[in-house]
Amino acid sequence: MFLSRTLHSIVLFIVFFMECTGVYASEYDLSEFDLPLLEADIPVVLSAARLKQPRAEVPASVTVIDAEQIAAWGVRTLPELLRFVPGVFVTQDKFEHNDVVAYHGSTAYMSRRLQVLVDGMSVYKGGIAMVVWDDIPIALEDIQRIEFVRGPSSAMYGANAFLGVVSITSKKPADTEGVRISYRGGTQNVRDAMGSVSTIYGKSSSRITIQQTSDDGFDGLQTESSDKLEDSRRHGFATGYYEQDLDSGIQLSFQGGYKYGYTDVRKGLLWQEPRSNFVKAYYGSAQADFNFSSSHQAYLRAYWQFEKRTQEGIACIPTVALDSDLYAEWEVNPQWAKFLGIGLPTAASSADPATAYASNQLLQQLAFGSSTPNELAAIIEQATGERYTLSQEDVDLAQTVVLRAYDGTGFSQFSQPFCDDANLSYDGQRSDVEWQDTVQWTDTLRSVTGINIRQEKINSQTYFDGKVTSYLYRAFGNLEWHASESIIINAAGTYEYESINSPEFSPHIALNYLFSPRQSVRLVYSTAIRSPDVYEQKPNYSFDVNNLPDNYLGVQEATYFIHQVYDDRRVESEKITSYEVGYYHNISSIGLEMDIKLYRDELTQLISQYVGVAAPSLSNDTEMSIEGVDWQFQWELSGKNWLRFVGAYLDTDVRPGSTYLFSQIEIEEFQTAETRLSAQYSGNVSWHHKGEGWNSTFSYFWNSAYDASEADPNDYRRYEVNLQKSWRYRKLTSSVTLFWHHLVDDGELLEADQVYSTNDLYSIRIGVDF
Repeated sequence: MFLSRTLHSIVLFIVFFMECTGVYASEYDLSEFDLPLLEADIPVVLSAARLKQPRAEVPASVTVIDAEQIAAWGVRTLPELLRFVPGVFVTQDKFEHNDVVAYHGSTAYMSRRLQVLVDGMSVYKGGIAMVVWDDIPIALEDIQRIEFVRGPSSAMYGANAFLGVVSITSKKPADTEGVRISYRGGTQNVRDAMGSVSTIYGKSSSRITIQQTSDDGFDGLQTESSDKLEDSRRHGFATGYYEQDLDSGIQLSFQGGYKYGYTDVRKGLLWQEPRSNFVKAYYGSAQADFNFSSSHQAYLRAYWQFEKRTQEGIACIPTVALDSDLYAEWEVNPQWAKFLGIGLPTAASSADPATAYASNQLLQQLAFGSSTPNELAAIIEQATGERYTLSQEDVDLAQTVVLRAYDGTGFSQFSQPFCDDANLSYDGQRSDVEWQDTVQWTDTLRSVTGINIRQEKINSQTYFDGKVTSYLYRAFGNLEWHASESIIINAAGTYEYESINSPEFSPHIALNYLFSPRQSVRLVYSTAIRSPDVYEQKPNYSFDVNNLPDNYLGVQEATYFIHQVYDDRRVESEKITSYEVGYYHNISSIGLEMDIKLYRDELTQLISQYVGVAAPSLSNDTEMSIEGVDWQFQWELSGKNWLRFVGAYLDTDVRPGSTYLFSQIEIEEFQTAETRLSAQYSGNVSWHHKGEGWNSTFSYFWNSAYDASEADPNDYRRYEVNLQKSWRYRKLTSSVTLFWHHLVDDGELLEADQVYSTNDLYSIRIGVDF
C-alpha cells in the first residue's frame, strides 16, 4: 500500500517538476543521444556495474563523494564522511567501541552488511564478519572519490555486499605530486597528524603517506571531569603506492602498508580493569591493467592482508564457573547456567548488604529447599526481572552445584573468585586473486566478466581452538545492452562457492528508460546474501584455566563453563530481495542534479542477536521488510556556491523467529535489534561557499529518532561549520581550517554512555603543501 502510494506521488512529482521547468521528454532533440558517451560535464559512475557509465544509465542508486566535498566538510574519519549519504546511520559498537556504519538501519553492533573496498581490495573481515573503520589505512586527503552503491550488490561484488557497496578510490600518485603536511588538534583530545610525499619520474610515480590519529571518544556518564566510557583510541599507518606505465599499453601498480593502533574497551563483568584492543596489520597488492584495444580492457589483481588483534587483561571468575556440571548445563539450558555461574555468585558477593542477603537466601533454598521448578522460576523472575523456564533436572543440577560449595556453615566458597590472565586474541590473513575482462562487442552491447579466488586463515586458541581455513571461488558478470536510444538493460549475476557455506547465486536486472542523456527512470530487481563468517559457522570457543590454587572443586585444571561448539551448527546465509524505482535528472542549465529512489526490501534468514562468546547458538529465522524513499539533490548555484540536500524515509516491519533460548530482556532487545539504529526520517543539508582564498561549509543533520518511542522521541540534531583560509607563496600553499560541531539536543547517540559533557566540539587544522 505504501509502495503504490509513494510510487504515485513520485510520478506526480516528476511530471510536476518537468512541467514547471518546461522540460518534457517530447521536447528533447533526439540528436542529444548522439553526444559522446562520456561528455565532460555528464557525471559518471564506475562501481555499480563495474563499467564506466553516465549517471542516467547507471542500474542502481549511487552516491558519489569527491575530493572537493571531502575537503569542504572537514570531517576526520570515514564514518563521519558517510553520514552525508542518504539513509546511512553511524554510531558506536558498545562492546568494543568500533564505529558502526549501517544503511537503512540493520543491527547496531557490527558493520557486517556492507562491502567496503579500497582500490578494489575488500576490508570486510571474513573471519569475524565486520568492518573495523579505524583499521582502514587511507588518509582522507588521499581519496579521489567514494561511490556508495545504495542497494543489494552481490550480483557484482559477491556475498556481504548485502545492503550496498562502499567503493573508495585513491588518488593516483601523479595527481598528488609534492609534499603535504598537516596537523589537527581539538576537544576530546583530538590529535591528528599526516604527511605525504609524491614524486613523478618519467612514466613512473610514487607516494608515501604516514598518518596518526587519536581522540578520547565520548565522555560517557561523568562525575566532575572523569571519563567513564573508556573508549579512547590511537591509530596510525604508513602506506606506499607505486605506478608504472609500460610501452606495451600495460599499467602496473603496487600498494603496501603497515597499520597499528588500539581502541579502549569497557571493563565488562569479569574484567578487573578496562582493557585495549590492539591491532597490527600489513597488506600488499599488485595490479596489472591491460588495454588490448579501444574495445577490450582487462586487469589482474592480487593482494594479501594480515592482521593480529590482541586483547588481554586480568579476568576474575567465580570458582563455580569452572564446575564441570555447569559446563554440561550450558549446552542444555544456557540461561540457567549463566545465572548459576555468573549472576548468582556476583550478587552473593555484592557490596550491597540487601543484595548479598537475598542471594544467600536463594542459595540456601537451592541447596535445601523443596520449591518446584515453577515456584523457583517465579522467585528468580521477581528478583531479576528475567523470565526462566526450568525443569526438575535444572533444579536438581543447581542443588548439586550449590551443595558442592557448602562448607558446613555457609556458601562463601560459591562466589570465591579466581583471577588469571585472559586472552581474547586472534590473527588472520587473506590471499585474493581477481581477473576482470571488459569487452565492447558492438555499439550497443558490452560485457564485464571475471573470476575471484580467496583464501582466509584464522588462528585463535580461544575462539577456534587453533587454525581454521576457508576458501571462496566466485564468477561474476554483467551484460549491458542498449536495446534502443531510450532503453538500456543491465543483467548481472554472481555465482560463488565458499567452503564453509552453501553455494549461492545472486542475480540483478535493471531497465533504464532515458528521456535524454541526462534524465532517466530505472526499474531494478536484485537479490543479495551475507554469508555467515567463520565465527558464526565454525566457533570452537573455550577458555581453559591451568595451575589453579587450592579450591573446593579439588581441581588444578578446568574449563570455563561458557563455551561454543559447532558440531550441529549450520547457519544459512542472510538473504535480501529488493525492488527499486528510481529517477535521475541532471539539469545542466541551472546546475541541478537529483536522484530519487523508491524501494521495498525483503530480508530473510537474518541473524539478529549479538554474535558473541556468551551466545550459545544462533537463530537464523528473523524476517524484515523495509520500504521507503531516499533522495539526494546537488545544486551548483554558481561557480562559488553549491547546495546539497539528502534524506531518507523508511518504514520497517520486523518479524522475529524462534526466541526460546533467550531471556525476556534478551527477547525484547532481540525484537528491536534490527531497527534500533534506524530513524524513520533523516537527512542533512550542506551549503558550501568558495571565496577568494577562503572556503566555508555549513551542514545540518537531523534524525527523527534512534530507537524512539512516543514517550521518548530521542531526536538527534547537530550543526557543523568548517571554515578554511589558505595562502599561496610561489610553490607553497598553507592553510588553516576551523571546525565546529554543535549538538542541538541533549542526550545519547544510541547507548546511554554515548554522550559528550559539552554540546560544542572544536578542532583546528594547519596544513602546508609544496
